[in-house]
Amino acid sequence: MRHVLRYLLATLAAAHLVGAAAQPATPEVLTFRLSMSNVHAIKGSRTVLVDAGGKSDLPKLEADMAQAGIGWKDVAAVIVTHGHSDHAALAAEIRRRSGATLVLGSGDLDMAGAGHNDELKPTSFMATLLKQFAIDPAYEAFKPDRVITGETRLEEWGIAGRVYPMPGHTPGSLVVELDDGRSFVGDMILGGWLGGAFLAQRPGEHYFHADRQRNLENIRALLRGPARMHRARRLAQGDQSMLAPRPSPERSDAAPAHTRRTIPRGADRAASAWQAELERPALHDDPGLSRGRAARRGPRPDRLRPMRHARRRIA
Repeated sequence: MRHVLRYLLATLAAAHLVGAAAQPATPEVLTFRLSMSNVHAIKGSRTVLVDAGGKSDLPKLEADMAQAGIGWKDVAAVIVTHGHSDHAALAAEIRRRSGATLVLGSGDLDMAGAGHNDELKPTSFMATLLKQFAIDPAYEAFKPDRVITGETRLEEWGIAGRVYPMPGHTPGSLVVELDDGRSFVGDMILGGWLGGAFLAQRPGEHYFHADRQRNLENIRALLRGPARMHRARRLAQGDQSMLAPRPSPERSDAAPAHTRRTIPRGADRAASAWQAELERPALHDDPGLSRGRAARRGPRPDRLRPMRHARRRIA
């Protein structure tokens, strides 16, 4: 009988250890700042890259990865948030070097197959100038190994999280969301001015959107839905954006303390103001504006300029 009990206890202990090992640990996230976008490395039992950078970014990306102790063969997958050249250009080259699985949203297959941006729709005069003089739309074409049409879990690459489509910035835009609440939203939002050179922690509208209204609805959905407790964690370098969970007694899966301490105070204030801006009525209904001024301006669509009016609320 004693031997039987020992055997059962040993079996249960082994099963517990196997089960614990099968649970992906909270991943470390490293961010590599490139010329026009960022690449995020999610380090679980294996490494998953979020986005691939522009075609001139390979030396910088390779050096940053080496400094972080990540080799090409460590990369299990590359999730391309959308098919624009500043985020997708190195996808084919990274696959050659690493053998990684390339992941792309179904709506951007034509872009990736052609190796060329779709028709960019500017959201401002500055965006029109950038489109004409600063953006190289061509890159090496590729065919993804995994096409995302709905929510897909990431455990096969050792990451506790999911990827799902949120068309708006492009027809195939993706969001990567870790189970601890950290999210990677690509070009859904823009940080600061001139690619984050100024006021990098101020969230705002990106230069281009295929469907501007739908993109705004996506932002609202993230802020009001499961990601409602999120705030901007780092918007530097403009294009590539990451959201991190706001510490809250209601959440048991909040980010670790060391992560919370890295949230810049400016980003916290900007995101709070931005959320308030999104939840307000249209600008012409703003009671803070005089009736005469509102009447002169007339109806205006929602615009992502949170700090303009938010200064009065957070000063």
